[in-house]
Amino acid sequence: MPRMLWRSLSAKSGINIVNLVDAALNYQTADRFEDRNKIMTYLTRSIDQYVYMRKRKRKRFDFIRRFLAFMLCVPGRRMGSYLLILFFVTKLLFIANSLGQLFLLNIFLGHNFASYGVDLIRKILNGEELAESIYFPRVTMCEFAVRNIQNVHVHTVQCVLPINLFNEKAFLFIWFWLAFLTVCNTYDLLAWFVRSFGRVRYTYIKKRLELMQSDTHLRRMPAKEFIHRYLQHDGVLILRLLSYNSSDLVVTELIQQLWQFYKRVGSGGGGAGSTAGSAVSSAVNPASSRSGPAGGRQVSVRLFDSNASRDDM
Repeated sequence: MPRMLWRSLSAKSGINIVNLVDAALNYQTADRFEDRNKIMTYLTRSIDQYVYMRKRKRKRFDFIRRFLAFMLCVPGRRMGSYLLILFFVTKLLFIANSLGQLFLLNIFLGHNFASYGVDLIRKILNGEELAESIYFPRVTMCEFAVRNIQNVHVHTVQCVLPINLFNEKAFLFIWFWLAFLTVCNTYDLLAWFVRSFGRVRYTYIKKRLELMQSDTHLRRMPAKEFIHRYLQHDGVLILRLLSYNSSDLVVTELIQQLWQFYKRVGSGGGGAGSTAGSAVSSAVNPASSRSGPAGGRQVSVRLFDSNASRDDM
């Protein structure tokens, strides 16, 4: 369910992340320079078009809408946090999924099954004898009736339940597996939270810019504006997803391409706005972008498509 939610809602953001990952993977294996150039053009234009679509002219009381959206945790494409919030919601749903299954097992089996694995580990560490499990008894009392002509005699005897030997091992594995998933998902959520906010996000982009720049000392303000005003949270998240699913080298070159377009147009206008977005599309492929009815851009030629799909996205 969390994966289905991510795929269905992320597809409505205006960018196809699965296709971007496929393009990045094909970029690594492409031999011809023309093919590599087309794929890089597709990646650059797709991200630029996405960040461009979020841009809008500031209106009166726009700060009120931004404040309410932040306080109510309402994701918005134009605020640059739609994919990021959706990504974290999906991570939280993965944690809730594993915890929910433990909770359902606790209701089904009773006797505080949620602490079953913890109690077992505690007994092993303390050197205590592993007695028969209260959840899966091997011997119990059984009743059966013997019918005579006039009455029914009920007898109570001990019964051996060998199937519980298997059930105990199976549910023990399920408990540890769900606990393992909960720990991994929680760690992954915290790790992504650290990567997505604060100085870590800024350092991630700046280091990759310095790798491709002859002058390794980038000015702080242009790079900061490039990250916070142009890429924003969603752009950095997309680049990180591409890096984890393909190659950091591809993402480094992609960041360099986006940075060149931003310096050419965005920095001159005080940031990457609608003009920067149009210039990026025109600079990449002048014949494939044109102004729409409301001054927006419509891409008429798709440079890359793939029938493959990525399970990680």
